[in-house]
Amino acid sequence: MAADVLPPAPPREPRRWVRWLLVASLALNLMFVGLAVGAAMRFGGPDRHGPPSVGSALYRAMPSEDRAEIRAEMRAMREARRGESVKAEAGAIAAALQAVPFDPAALEALVDAQMSRQEAWFRGTQDAWLTRVAAMTPEARSDYAKRLLDAVENRSGKRGWFGR
Repeated sequence: MAADVLPPAPPREPRRWVRWLLVASLALNLMFVGLAVGAAMRFGGPDRHGPPSVGSALYRAMPSEDRAEIRAEMRAMREARRGESVKAEAGAIAAALQAVPFDPAALEALVDAQMSRQEAWFRGTQDAWLTRVAAMTPEARSDYAKRLLDAVENRSGKRGWFGR
């Protein structure tokens, strides 16, 4: 009877393709987890973001036609500025930073000029918005005010994974 019992077979080495398949599966799983964690960090949950800035809320609460017109005006202002070279502006600031001896007044003048251009762009945006608001009927302005308050109060449910 003892002769009928066979010795246990030696363990087989797993095939090479099985190892590669397991490694590929692990890599895909890690990639998926990384994407999920990255998206959660980027968009967060309902409590991650505070209320929007007033300017952002004012824009988002506008009727879509008005937003489209404001975007067109903003685009036109940006195109008008494209004639000025951003690279030249950055180059002038870089040169002022590297100047020996360093002249803080020269750097301040360059940065002030850049800030003035940005302020002009924001003023233009504000003027475009105010023109639209002034043209609204009292009822439309009232509806706009309600949407504005709603946008600020319900901000957390509007973005991110949990609010989509």
